Amino acid sequence: MSNSVLPPIEGLEYVPDFVNKKEEKQLLKEIASATWEDLYVRRVQQYGYRYHFLKRTMDHVSTHTPLPGWAAQLTHAFLIKQYLNTLPDLLIVNEYKVGEGIKPHIDSPLLFGETILIVSLGADCIMELEPMPEAGQGKQTLSLAARSLLVMQGEVRHHWQHSIVNVQKRRVSLTFRTVKDEYKK
Repeated sequence: MSNSVLPPIEGLEYVPDFVNKKEEKQLLKEIASATWEDLYVRRVQQYGYRYHFLKRTMDHVSTHTPLPGWAAQLTHAFLIKQYLNTLPDLLIVNEYKVGEGIKPHIDSPLLFGETILIVSLGADCIMELEPMPEAGQGKQTLSLAARSLLVMQGEVRHHWQHSIVNVQKRRVSLTFRTVKDEYKK
């Protein structure tokens, strides 16, 4: 995938090769050995607090579980590099099969903290960033390479919708968030 220029949007940071090929292979192996939950559009795994996709709220029926051990190296790196000042307490693993994507959305600012971190595994993809009408800017496109990290906070987190264009190869994303205290059990 060719390197695209990062759109000039406040709060958007792109880190290519955040994990190396060996780490990616091990992460995908660990993920493959876990149980998948089939949603109406794709398969997911959830760790930490659970998000109820249909109701778009936190699932207070399910028990909070710790993040898996294989995620520790990533979360530690988030702290060291100061992408976060506290450990994330929600990890959603999304599998995108060939031809699947996700529609434009903003991760709920009501439920989730200031920073969203996305690690891409398995294949490259295209993310589209579309501003809310008040932003007065046009749609932007960003190439996300396998093994990269995308950090969204500030303006891009709150005023831009993001989507994944239907993928050409299987992709797995790891989305790390913090849940606001008032929405924890």
